[in-house]
This record gives sequence, structure tokens and C-alpha cells, in this order.
Amino acid sequence: MAAAPATAATTTSALSQRPFYTCRLNLRAPNSVLIIGDSITAGWAAATAGQFTAAGRPVCIDAQGGRKTAGAVSQLSLYKKAGLVSPQTTVVMAVGSNDTYGAKDGYMRWQVDNVERILGSRQPIIWVDVLNWTRNSGLAAQRAYGAGTWVVNLQLWQKDAQYPNLKVARWNAMIRNSPTTYLSDLLHTNSYGNTARNDLVMRTIG
Repeated sequence: MAAAPATAATTTSALSQRPFYTCRLNLRAPNSVLIIGDSITAGWAAATAGQFTAAGRPVCIDAQGGRKTAGAVSQLSLYKKAGLVSPQTTVVMAVGSNDTYGAKDGYMRWQVDNVERILGSRQPIIWVDVLNWTRNSGLAAQRAYGAGTWVVNLQLWQKDAQYPNLKVARWNAMIRNSPTTYLSDLLHTNSYGNTARNDLVMRTIG
């Protein structure tokens, strides 16, 4: 039997994850959602779970601070191998921000292809695009993050046009003209931004 995804008790990194039995039960339900995220998701996991549940979407949240897209794809593979991703589950990939510094053309396209190989062409997939303008490492780094933001997003938008089962949630377009309304540090959401981001994801699911 495939190993279950790691629980919070077995990791030393900041992790927010629903209990395994909750994920198993929730992901069997109609309209279920599996969110694989990074620190943006982890910081508001409880609020996000409540928001999705209130909207009639049973949810499993697996989010880890500092998570890069390759790690998220590997974690998604564990859920698939454990039989937790049912045909009615919408998979939300809320990652990519940690790949913006030094972003390379081709990397995100490859990772999207990997997700499609894992899940198949009929699985509903939402991928949240990114805005990373963080100032935490100085002006030169901020410029690099900003440039990488576009490298990451252009690849996601290209894949949105390629795969019928993939929709990109256009977070960048929604917030870039007024980022401080939604973000606490030009990367992570504030409470208002988290609610708005979740609403965007649910609208994109349809």
C-alpha cells in the first residue's frame, strides 16, 4: 500500500495539513478540493478550510512554508498513489512563488506537465498564478523576484491554453494594481487578501 502523505507530526518544517482521516473523508465527497500550497496558504489554512467548507466544498489543505513547485508536485503524487484523489476532486496547485527568484523558462511548463501525468487529462486542476514583489531581501532581490514572477506566470498561462482540464486562477491580474490591499508584505496575503484569493479560486472552479 502506498505511503500516506506526511503529517505535521513527522516534519520539522512549518506545515499546515488537515488530519489524514479528514482528507480521506473530505476528498471522497462531491465538490471536494485538494489544495497543495506554500506559506501563503499555510498562513491562513484554518480560515481557508472554513471558507471552503461554508461554500459546500469539503477541503484538504497541504501547505508548507518555503515549498517549491517540485516539492508540491511530489506531495501531490503521494495523494494520488494513496487513492485520495477521486474523479470529482478539484486539485488546486497554489505554488510557484518560491520559484520566482532566478526563474527559468521551461521549468514551470515541465512541472505542469508532471501534474498532468500524475492526475490525467480529465482531473479538474486549478493553478493559482503568482505575484512576488517581496522587499525582504533588498531592492536587487525584489527586482529579481518581480522579473521571475512574469517568467513563472507566462509559462502557466501557456499551459492554461494547452490543457482543457487546467484553469489558471488569475491572482496576479486581480491584485497587481493595488497589492497592499491584499498583501501584508508584497507576497503573503492579509486576511482580506486570503478571503479574496479563495473566492477567486472558487469562481475559477465554477
